[in-house]
Amino acid sequence: VADDSLTEPAMKYEKGYIEQCIDGLYYIVESKYGSVPKRELICSPMKVVAQSRKTDHTHWSIILEWLDKSNTLHRWLVPKELIQSDSRKYRRDLARRGLIISTKKYLQDALDFYLNNHPTEKLIIFTNRVGWHADVFVTPNRIYGETNEDIIYQSEKSLSHGYGEKGTLEEWREKICSPLGSQSRLNFAISCAFAGSLLKLLGIEGGGFHIVGKSSIGKSVSLHVAASIWGSRYYVKNWNTTKNATEALATICNDGVLIIDEISQAESNDLDDMPYMLSNGSGKNRSTPDGDNRIVQTWQILFLSSGEETLKAIMSQSKKRCNAGMEVRLCHIDADAGKKLGVFDSLVLASTPEEQADILTTLTGQYYGTAGMSWLNYITRYKELVIIEANLLIKEFMSDYDHVKSQAHRVCKRMAVVAAAGELATRAGITGWQDGQAIAAAKICFKNWLDNYGHDGKQEDRQIIGHIAGYLEKYAGSRFQTVGRRTQKISKKSGYYKPDDDLYLFGINTFEEICLPYSKNQVLDILRRHDLLRFDKDGRSSLKLNNKSIDYGRAYAVKGEIMR
Repeated sequence: VADDSLTEPAMKYEKGYIEQCIDGLYYIVESKYGSVPKRELICSPMKVVAQSRKTDHTHWSIILEWLDKSNTLHRWLVPKELIQSDSRKYRRDLARRGLIISTKKYLQDALDFYLNNHPTEKLIIFTNRVGWHADVFVTPNRIYGETNEDIIYQSEKSLSHGYGEKGTLEEWREKICSPLGSQSRLNFAISCAFAGSLLKLLGIEGGGFHIVGKSSIGKSVSLHVAASIWGSRYYVKNWNTTKNATEALATICNDGVLIIDEISQAESNDLDDMPYMLSNGSGKNRSTPDGDNRIVQTWQILFLSSGEETLKAIMSQSKKRCNAGMEVRLCHIDADAGKKLGVFDSLVLASTPEEQADILTTLTGQYYGTAGMSWLNYITRYKELVIIEANLLIKEFMSDYDHVKSQAHRVCKRMAVVAAAGELATRAGITGWQDGQAIAAAKICFKNWLDNYGHDGKQEDRQIIGHIAGYLEKYAGSRFQTVGRRTQKISKKSGYYKPDDDLYLFGINTFEEICLPYSKNQVLDILRRHDLLRFDKDGRSSLKLNNKSIDYGRAYAVKGEIMR
């Protein structure tokens, strides 16, 4: 604690006064008979640094600073509302961080009084949100950019965020990043790590990428390399967590990248909501113990995931439907680069893929965090120029994909942001790559996604058409009675087959059940748009029948070509 804290005048309190001494804060009571004053330790030495508030002039606090017994400096905010209500909570927070506090109630009361009445005039703005604050970017470790106000960050929750630095930027660039410029998957993962902080600047929605492949192919290595931009391997989180905890993780990565490993470990009951929640950037409404509404957690992030299976495959195992919206928000990229080297396109650090993966794993534990520092210094210093150049790079990337439509266009835009981030980090002297390498890697990954997903991006249409086609492929010969064949025995009839027109005639009530989990109207609309449904000219989706061999007057007539 700084020596100037000892020059503070004593504060009158109860029958004596409170005084900051070199060995702690004391409550001192003078003896009536001139004997030695009674001195009782309130807490170990600490300094009141300033008062603080949030940018909206609420949440006033006292900022304290102290050294614990291991000589580690701590700085912590004590909310004034806790001094007035539940002072035990702030004392627990201080004690957890090494400040020694008396267990005597009247001395704890003295600490409340001292903090509440300290005459400090210095004011600092505090925030519990990582990310952009006007022209300033806040991380748990430091503030980037210039501002007229002092800003301090303090999380409301104790989270292992993983931000940190080790080694130099030059060591990280030369030993890890520069050799990976031509590695499509690793280049793309690194660019993703830079891209999250551009989303808000460019007004682009969040979303995720899921690197999929069998065990030991190199998926985790790509995540560790991406994490090394911001910190240690502890920056990589795991899908094996609750929805509430995921909200907290997304918040600590606001305006950045959330990296999550092993999607198969996610709770199946939560997984269908996770891609929406993370992409849409908003948590759940909750109440406080006294019935008030808590502030809803919000964020804007890119998230990078990995696993041995796609989201769709995992959902199907739980007998849940993975709709197109999920797959667009968490679009999968094959980890295998197709060069028989797993996630690698070539061997640049070793003679085998296994050895190369081991080297990268070791290096990412030795050098990390400095690239993220340089990136934030760069984009806060040249913010307007970054916005202009990023938009030009995005336009350049997307100009090659004018043919993609609908959902594919949304993914293309996200890919373009990733490419732009990699190129800007290169121009800033951070990556050591050649110009154009980040764009080339993003295009390879986008092509892979398109090959899996489709250029038109109408995945939901394909899913629904495939759902009906799959039913017919399974039951066409056993549940559909051929019109005119009275001797055919059908145990569980779904409808009729009219061979002259190659039509499968579904009963009105039966069809609704077959459509599940999709709605009947949704299925009919898609079948009509793809010319797979015959219907009357009156606009109704059903077809009027005039055939005595069929025991209902109207049916949904699906064309047999749906199976081809």
